[in-house]
Amino acid sequence: MPATANRLPARATGAPVRGAVEATAATSPAAPASAAPEAGIDQLRLESARLEALAAYARNDRMASAAEIVLTATLDDELRLIDSVLSQPGLDAQARTSLWGQRVDALQELAALAGTQRWMAAHGASMDAVAQVH
Repeated sequence: MPATANRLPARATGAPVRGAVEATAATSPAAPASAAPEAGIDQLRLESARLEALAAYARNDRMASAAEIVLTATLDDELRLIDSVLSQPGLDAQARTSLWGQRVDALQELAALAGTQRWMAAHGASMDAVAQVH
């Protein structure tokens, strides 16, 4: 959990993620995908679907504090950006694999945030107190 907490504030700006996604898309020449990268992409797609279902199940926006809403919105925006780049035609297998990996990372953070939100709510705590710690 500490590693995720350390990375979330950096993602709040959106700049590192947006830059990484744009750089991946810009430097990816269109090339035919080989079978090996496709196997990796398939595993990432399965993990992405699993995490997306888990995050949707654990997510409860009715209990969200302002800090949780901001963090969740940031991750949702990151996912939308990744999905928009993934929908671009002509991405090579390496770029597509990298983007799916980024998507899985973002979903892992989203699922962890949703789980933490539920745990804290069950214990009468709020993410607002965590967000104020410097």
